[in-house]
Amino acid sequence: MPATIPLLILTGAGMEASFFLANISIGHPPQEQIVLLDTGSSMLWIADTACTTSQGEKGCTPPPAKAFVPAHSKTADVGGAVAPLVYADSSSITGVLLTDTVHLSGEAFSHIPMLLAKRIDRGSSIGQGTMGLEFGGEVVTGLGSFVDAAFPQRGNLASIQVHTSLPDPHVFLSEEHTSDAFRFSSDMFTEDNSKWYASLRAIGMSTQTSGSLWTHDFSRSDPLGAPALLDTGSAAVRVGSDVFRGIVSSLPDCRQSSRFAALDCACEDPLPTLSLSFEAYESRRAGLDLGASFLVCVPPEAYISRAPGGRCHLHIVDAGQPHEVFGHEAIVLGMPVLKAVHFAYDVNRRVVGFAASASCTDPRDAWIFRNGQSISLLTVVVLTAVGLLLYSPSAREHSWKLLCPCSGRSDRGVRLLDESPSSELTAVSAEETRARRLARFMNAPSAVQEGGSLTGHASSV
Repeated sequence: MPATIPLLILTGAGMEASFFLANISIGHPPQEQIVLLDTGSSMLWIADTACTTSQGEKGCTPPPAKAFVPAHSKTADVGGAVAPLVYADSSSITGVLLTDTVHLSGEAFSHIPMLLAKRIDRGSSIGQGTMGLEFGGEVVTGLGSFVDAAFPQRGNLASIQVHTSLPDPHVFLSEEHTSDAFRFSSDMFTEDNSKWYASLRAIGMSTQTSGSLWTHDFSRSDPLGAPALLDTGSAAVRVGSDVFRGIVSSLPDCRQSSRFAALDCACEDPLPTLSLSFEAYESRRAGLDLGASFLVCVPPEAYISRAPGGRCHLHIVDAGQPHEVFGHEAIVLGMPVLKAVHFAYDVNRRVVGFAASASCTDPRDAWIFRNGQSISLLTVVVLTAVGLLLYSPSAREHSWKLLCPCSGRSDRGVRLLDESPSSELTAVSAEETRARRLARFMNAPSAVQEGGSLTGHASSV
């Protein structure tokens, strides 16, 4: 039977109090642990019974979490110190290698590497252990990730599915996807890395009565759209400054009490729905977008929380500028989105999917055909002209530099919105990966040598 991890969705008034927590057990006999499930990082870590905080306090896991006692497990193998795990909010986890059995709802996964925390220097993250659900953890500490170690033990496991519907939220480590349950996004931003990226075409705000209030189509300036990271370790949706100003313009009477305080707005009804348009898997042919996109609609109660005085805190934040991943403008889809919709990761295809909905207004520009149903005459003329212009490989490369100024950008200091500024994708530069994607976008051989992989640091919890 595929493993199922029961979820506890911890919510509260503060932005920091909205996370996916799960009960797991480690060791023999099993010791129960409560861990945060984080799609934005890869490591499994738990606190040692002798763990101390940066303030010198003993005990790093506040109730109801429990510390792990290695001496009480017959299967525990404790090794030497490993590189510290550092998060973007300046939290750091320092400890030693622990290899032990992990139990998930009756399923036992043996010899799983994890970090046994001896010291936690905490910024704003909560004091639970964390199970990273991203692949490729060796780039952080050299240990490998939980899913890297666990999935080969169940050769039939093919996906990670997160179902958030109450009263029984859960995670499936599943043999297959239910074809009708999810729509999968393009692999444009996941082909050369292991993060949970979707290909976002456009974002907007709308109501049923007034229709579209504001939209931003990323394809206006970038033919590949925007990488959107599904990050359950992020308590907010993080967007660039221009996008943030557009979102705020569609909300009533928004104020900020201080520079670092959360933005709050009037709780007038109806507040708009956040609409996200994703490019569907394998939707491009011969370099053209065939319109196979799908919508995810996020209701206002997911991205706001009620505050005293009849106001609403906004859980969408301005991540500032620059705002790039792999040379593309990007966003982070944190808990306000992910607790409102089922989502999944297809291990074989390395793509993410959503339980799509169509109850909100499509935020894409009107000249781009919608859902493959219609296409304007202007689109036909433009695509025909571009096709003739780009017939020659040399002309294609030169034209893309003229048509899309962003294609020439190089950013070796690439950072995710909630990563530390020093975090780098070191194996392949942003310019090279962008050139590869543009070549793939045009259905032509890439001039960049294939090989290598992108490596990055864990995102914040």
